[in-house]
Amino acid sequence: MEKPSNVGVAALAEQLYYESLDGRFAVQRAAVPQDLTGERMTPSVTGQVAFEHYHRYCLARDLVAGRDVLDIASGEGYGAAILADVARSVVGVEIDEATVTHAIAAYNAANPRYVQGDALAIPLPDASVDVVVSFETLEHLRDQNRFLLEVRRVLRPNGLFIVSTPDRLVYSAREQAPNPYHLLELSVPEFTVLLERHFSQHRMLAQRTALGSVAIPIDGRSDAWRTYSLHGSETIEARTGLEQAFYLIALASDGALPQIAGSLFTYHVGIDDLLSASAALARARAEIEQQQANAELLQAEAERQRADYVRLQLFAMDLDAQLKQIHLSTSWRLTGPLRLLGRQAPLLARNGRRALRLAFWTVTGQLWRRLAERRERRASEAAHPDLEQNAALPRSPVRHFLPRADTIHLPVAGTPRVTIIIPTYGGVDYTLRCLASIAAAPPATPFEVLVADDATPGQEVLELQKISGLRFVRWPENLGFLRSCNAAAKLAKGELIFFLNNDTELLPGAVDTLVKLFDARPDAGMIGSKLIYPDGRLQEAGGIVWRDASAWNYGNRSDPQRPEFNYVREVDYISGAAIMLPRALWEKMGGFDEHFLPAYCEDSDLAFRLRAAGWKVLYQPRSVVIHHEGITHGTDTNQGVKVHQVVNTQRLRERWQETLEREHLPNGERVLRAR
Repeated sequence: MEKPSNVGVAALAEQLYYESLDGRFAVQRAAVPQDLTGERMTPSVTGQVAFEHYHRYCLARDLVAGRDVLDIASGEGYGAAILADVARSVVGVEIDEATVTHAIAAYNAANPRYVQGDALAIPLPDASVDVVVSFETLEHLRDQNRFLLEVRRVLRPNGLFIVSTPDRLVYSAREQAPNPYHLLELSVPEFTVLLERHFSQHRMLAQRTALGSVAIPIDGRSDAWRTYSLHGSETIEARTGLEQAFYLIALASDGALPQIAGSLFTYHVGIDDLLSASAALARARAEIEQQQANAELLQAEAERQRADYVRLQLFAMDLDAQLKQIHLSTSWRLTGPLRLLGRQAPLLARNGRRALRLAFWTVTGQLWRRLAERRERRASEAAHPDLEQNAALPRSPVRHFLPRADTIHLPVAGTPRVTIIIPTYGGVDYTLRCLASIAAAPPATPFEVLVADDATPGQEVLELQKISGLRFVRWPENLGFLRSCNAAAKLAKGELIFFLNNDTELLPGAVDTLVKLFDARPDAGMIGSKLIYPDGRLQEAGGIVWRDASAWNYGNRSDPQRPEFNYVREVDYISGAAIMLPRALWEKMGGFDEHFLPAYCEDSDLAFRLRAAGWKVLYQPRSVVIHHEGITHGTDTNQGVKVHQVVNTQRLRERWQETLEREHLPNGERVLRAR
């Protein structure tokens, strides 16, 4: 077996060394950025200057692993922190006291260490470091020889000096404005003479930012090229070779091949100009999106007004029919004298009506509910007088009356595209209002409505069978909310299923806008509505799941018309009170997971499973649904079915702990990012 040459072993060792430095590393940033002076780079700077400085420190990082390093004129301190990621020790020396104080506070660690000192009198002992890094220092000094003598003093034998300075013939060409901070710039020959005066060997690189194309040899040494990629503004990734080289160029012959050098084809345009243009384009797009959102709000308002008109017409027709029945009744004729007395004694009549109303509520069992609603309404009006006076907020015309089942007529579609599934257990009055809201402004999309009753005791729920066009099923035994939803979904005919709580009321367009978004977004796995309280306040504009698996209803109790709640966006989850998803995808995912029986967190778990499978969970603000929160199971997590909310939150955390730790923020932190 042939013994490898010393050259081959050295090349392999160097290759392994560089590979050990590959991967992403953070660019540390001060919590409070240092004020810019025009000459000192900080991580808050972007564009061409940032690219140049980061590139130099990345080059140095590849050369200082396991060594003791001095970063002279270390400035704000970010560069020394980058080097400290791989070096044994780093000392940053800076002449400005305030800047040193800032660096110590910003990068508070044993490594790097920051001290105040002069480049012409470095505050370190002789032969104390392996590497001296000095970027953009020379041009600020008149006595450059004295500086290099100081560098030689602190370097150990055969130590490495990494230095940069602008090329005077390019940086300060005639068409360039002079830099007032620079005292003595050097050309390439002048820089060469200075280095040869103090060091026996040197190698020089030219550096520039560019927009264009790079071609480099890939045969021979694989470490002949290093790529450093800035991801966002906080992470740099180092790689051996040319990253993301989409094309290969080759020379082939039976004869001798010509030598080919690495090359750069560049388009002469300013990097900062491109970044500024990109930022301007982003602002223009944001303005267009805002204008579109405003137009959608106006359209939604027009649709709401039209729906209010339709509902009021239906209400008036219902009242007119009831009035005619009253006028034809025997009791109306017999109570004629009492009405005459009421007109002559109005106070007596008013008190009499109150007494009759209280008696009727008592006999029919409505008294306590009516009194509770009255207290709730008064408390809401007292706590939010501004919202009660805001006519622009959505309202439900059906909230203040209870429609009769035989007056609700739902369209019947031969081939429905959407199946609206309403699981119920009790709350027949809320179910009637929900169904009346659908009938008052039916979707343009062919649909069917399926009510699945979970074995509600008594016969009151059978009143729903009088609603024309409704598919009504009643389970023979109580399944619980989750299993009831899964069983009902198996009966759906539509390609899309829309789960809707029975304590909700749809505003016009709520269904159609969800369907249109599915048509526009083939990557959508589940889409949910904007939920509002009956008094018009926002209940939820999508949900946030925190790292501990607790959840927020984003925007809760805010004004639903605010712009931040009125654009389509990805969300962690959507409350199951109003969610739509393709039936085929629902079946593929296995529906709601029975791990979360009997209820709670099954909607969040489904959202996590959809995202893990590559689908998007979206919030559609144009789909507006009034939700009487807590009607079905209450709001007290210490009793009833609501107890399972606490238990299932822990189950959700255990199942998705890795995802939560990796992708989600601590509770309440950076809400705008978390939303």
